Amino acid sequence: MPRLSRFIDTMIQIIVIATLALIPAAFLPLTQDMFIPIKWAVLVASALLIVVLWAIRLVQTGQSDLAVSRASLGFGALSIASLLTLVIVSKSRVDALLDPLGPPTWIAFTILLLFGSYAFSHRAKTVLTWTILLVASALAVTSILTHFQLLQAIAPGLVFLAERSWTPLGTITAIPWAAFVCLPLLITQATEAWRRRDGLLLICVFLVAAVLMTSVSLSMTTPAGDKISLPFAEAWRITAQSFTVPLRALFGIGIENYMSAFTQGRSAALNTSPMWNIRFAESRSLILHVATTMGIAGVAGLLILARSFLTRTKNVLSVISVGAPILVLLLAPPSLSLLALLVGVYLVTKEQDKIIPIRIPSHLSWLRVATVLLAIGIAGTGIYAGGRAFASELVFMRSLRAREANDGQATYSLQIQALNVNPWNTRYHVAFSQTNFDIANVIARSAREQNADVNQQDRQAITTLIQQAIREAKTAVTISPNNILAWENLAYLYQNLTRVAQGADQWAVASYQQVITLDPTNPLLRLSYATLLSDLGDKDNAFIQFQTTASLKPDYALAHYSLARIYRERQQYLPEAGALAETLKLLPGGSQDEAQVQSELAAAKARLTDEERAQIEQLTGGQQATSSSQLLSPLPETPPELEPKLELPTESSPGALP
Repeated sequence: MPRLSRFIDTMIQIIVIATLALIPAAFLPLTQDMFIPIKWAVLVASALLIVVLWAIRLVQTGQSDLAVSRASLGFGALSIASLLTLVIVSKSRVDALLDPLGPPTWIAFTILLLFGSYAFSHRAKTVLTWTILLVASALAVTSILTHFQLLQAIAPGLVFLAERSWTPLGTITAIPWAAFVCLPLLITQATEAWRRRDGLLLICVFLVAAVLMTSVSLSMTTPAGDKISLPFAEAWRITAQSFTVPLRALFGIGIENYMSAFTQGRSAALNTSPMWNIRFAESRSLILHVATTMGIAGVAGLLILARSFLTRTKNVLSVISVGAPILVLLLAPPSLSLLALLVGVYLVTKEQDKIIPIRIPSHLSWLRVATVLLAIGIAGTGIYAGGRAFASELVFMRSLRAREANDGQATYSLQIQALNVNPWNTRYHVAFSQTNFDIANVIARSAREQNADVNQQDRQAITTLIQQAIREAKTAVTISPNNILAWENLAYLYQNLTRVAQGADQWAVASYQQVITLDPTNPLLRLSYATLLSDLGDKDNAFIQFQTTASLKPDYALAHYSLARIYRERQQYLPEAGALAETLKLLPGGSQDEAQVQSELAAAKARLTDEERAQIEQLTGGQQATSSSQLLSPLPETPPELEPKLELPTESSPGALP
C-alpha cells in the first residue's frame, strides 16, 4: 500500500476516534447553548474532512473502500427519513438543518461509519475502547467535582460551574445513560483481563467502573428541579396525537417543530406539576422524539440502527452487552453525546458486515479528478454554511452579554451582525424584535421621567423602532409559522403597543387567537389574553378566558383573583368572595398579597347575608396551600401612553401571515 494511502487511513482513524471522544466532552461558553453548537460543529466538520481524505485516497490509488454495516444502514435510513421530512413537512428548513437531530447529524454519523471505519484495525479498536472509557471517566470525575462544588473553587470566574447539575454532556440526566453505554466495553475488557490474568488491566477496569458508579449515584441525589425532563406519559401522548394526521404519521411534524407538537399535545394535567410553565424542545426518549418529528419513516431507521447491536448471546454478560446499547438508543433522551458513545461502542464490539471496494480504472483519470473536486465542493459548501451558522451564534451570544450589561447600542449592532450572517434564524429575529421595542420603551420612559412630552425627533425614533420590532416579529412568524415562541412574541408585542399605536389592540387579539391555537392548554397565555380583553373593555370574553385559566391551572392565584375583580364589577358578591377565598388559600402566608386579599375578602363578606358568609367561612377554613403564587401579571411593564397615538402603516398589522 502506498505511503500516502497508509497515512490517510491513519488520519481517518484518528479523526474518527477524536470525534467520538470530543463530542461528549466538548462545550463552549461563547454560544447561547454552550453544548449543542460545538458538539454539532465537531461532528459535521469531522465528517466533511473524512470525505475529502477518502476522496484523495481514491484519486491517489484509484481504489478505496466503504464499510457497509448494519449501523451505517441504520444511520443511512435515518438520513433519508430526515431529508424526506425536511422536504415534505418542514416549513423552516434552515432551523431544521441546524437542529441537533436534523439531516446533517444523521448524514455525518453515516459518513463516520461508511467512509471512516473501513480501515479500523484491532489496535485502533483498542485505542478507541480506552479513549471512550477515559472520556467517560473524565466526565464522571467532572460530575463528582461539580456536585461537591469543587470546580467552582478551582475556577470561580466560570459562573456555570456553580450549578451542581452541570456536566459537559449537557444534561445531568445523561450521566446514568452514558455509564450504561460503557457497560459492553467494561465487560469486554474485564473478561479479557481475567482470561489473560492481567491484574493491571483488571484494576483499571475496576477504577473506571467505580468512578462511573459514583457519578451515577451522586446524579441520583441531585434535586429534582435540576434534572427536569418530560414525563413518559406526556411524551407518549404527544407522539400519539401527532400520529392522528396521516402525513405526520408518515413523516412527522417536522424536525424543528417538537416544541410545537408539545404545546399542541400536552395535557392540562401537566399544569399541576412543577413543570407547568416549561416548554420542552425534545421528547423523553429518542424513539419518541424521532417518531414525533420524523414519523414512521424515522422510527424505521432507528429500529434498523437498534437491530445492528443484536447478536447471539451465550450468557448473562453477553445479554447485558447487547441489551445496554439498544436500551440507551431507544429509551435515553435525545443526545449527540450518547449517539457518539453508541457509535464508538459499535465500532469496538461489532465486526463490519461487508467491505465494498470502490475502483476507478486508470483510463478514467478524469473521473478521479471529478471525484476529488466533488468531495472538496461538498465539504467546502458544508463548512461554509455550517461556519456561518456557528459564527452567527458567537455574535448573537455577544449581543446577549451586551444586553445583560444594559448596553442597548452594542446589543442592537451585534444582533444586526448576527442577522446579516444568518438571516434565517427565527431566534435572532425574535430577539431583535424585542431589542427594538425595549429601546423604544426606554426613549418614551426617559421623556416621561423628565415630565416632558415626547418631542418630534424622539417620536419619529420610537415610530421607526416599533415598526422594526413588528417587522422582525412578523419575519420570525413567516420563517417559522409553527413556532410558538415567535407567535407569542408577536402577540405580546402588539399587546404592549395598545397604549402607543392605533390598531394594535385588534392586532393583539388576532395574534393571541393564533397563539392559543398553537398552545391551547397554557394558562399563562390564557391569562395574558384575558388581561388584554379586560383592558379593552371586553369583560364578558375576558371572564370566559379567566375561567378557562382557572380550570387549566386550579392553583393559579392570579386567575382566581382576576375572576373576583370581574364579579365585583358585576356586583356578584358571593362569587367574588368565593374567588377571593380560593385566592387566599393559594398565597404564601404573611405576604403583602395575602394581607391585600384578606382586606378585600372582608369587604366582600360585609355585603353578604349570614348564610352566605357561613359558606365562605367553610371555604377559608381549609389548610392554606404551600404555594409561591403571587398576584403579579405575567406581562412585563407596559410602556407609557403616547398622545396622540402613533399611526403605523398597514403592513404593521398581522396581515396575511401563515
